[in-house]
Amino acid sequence: MTKNTLTGGRKAEAGIYWNKGSWDLVTLSGKGGVLPGGPTHEYVRIPAVALLAVAPLMGATYVVFLPFIGFAMLADYLGKKAGAGVKDGVTDLAGVLSPEWRPGEAYFLGRRKKAAKGKATKSSDLEKLEKEIEAKRDGKK
Repeated sequence: MTKNTLTGGRKAEAGIYWNKGSWDLVTLSGKGGVLPGGPTHEYVRIPAVALLAVAPLMGATYVVFLPFIGFAMLADYLGKKAGAGVKDGVTDLAGVLSPEWRPGEAYFLGRRKKAAKGKATKSSDLEKLEKEIEAKRDGKK
């Protein structure tokens, strides 16, 4: 550690201290005090004259980069919206293109067999039933 570097939990004189890890500024006024944190927190004492010189530069940097931050936030917002739209579109398309098969449902609409060489495909029991139904219908009329 250098002469101006102190660790957290130590007593320090009044002044402005910068935390190297979290980039926080800690101000100790009056007769000084104890720096927050433990031995892993390192602080550097910043002279007031140096802070007076750096503060306008920090403000100018903020003013210069503020529009770019706005454009970056707008691009991020539009990108997320476009991504959500694409995701919804792909999900809908997958739903349309997927088959209508649902496990657990029975499909008893099998396909009819083709007639072989002009022979009827209906069984004799089914033909008897149809004749019986027609006879009963004719009898009622």
